Amino acid sequence: PKVTVPPAETKSSQSEEFSFTVNRGEVRGGYWESGDKLIIYGGLHVREYATSTGREQQADTTLGDVWAYDFKTDTWEIMASTWGPDGIVAMDHPGERTSHAATVVGDELVIYGGLREIETYLWDGSTVWSQLDDIWIFNLKSLKWAMRPMAESN
Repeated sequence: PKVTVPPAETKSSQSEEFSFTVNRGEVRGGYWESGDKLIIYGGLHVREYATSTGREQQADTTLGDVWAYDFKTDTWEIMASTWGPDGIVAMDHPGERTSHAATVVGDELVIYGGLREIETYLWDGSTVWSQLDDIWIFNLKSLKWAMRPMAESN
């Protein structure tokens, strides 16, 4: 499928099309009925590489972008990324995560919890994770995130 990236993400005056796959695991999302699209968020990109000593290791990269797959046009479109227009991480964003829950309800993508990468040890490639327990809602029409406050549990 083609990938369409809107002007805000490419810093140009018009959308651009690329040919690559939205390659990731542990992704979550759902079907957006009024948009007739599959909506996905986050996940994990895994890459194998050889260390300077020739040993094979795995690099895990958590992701925090929202993508829409259009069934009619066989096209992926990025709806939101982790980065703001100035190239700095957006503050009004849930951040990268994997192993989260997500679903589409009406015109909103709702995500809960998951794991965020804290660090990766270079000597063995193992990853340290932080558990998340937050709820974020992404409005699929306005393309805006909002954090949903949760009551403290006893």
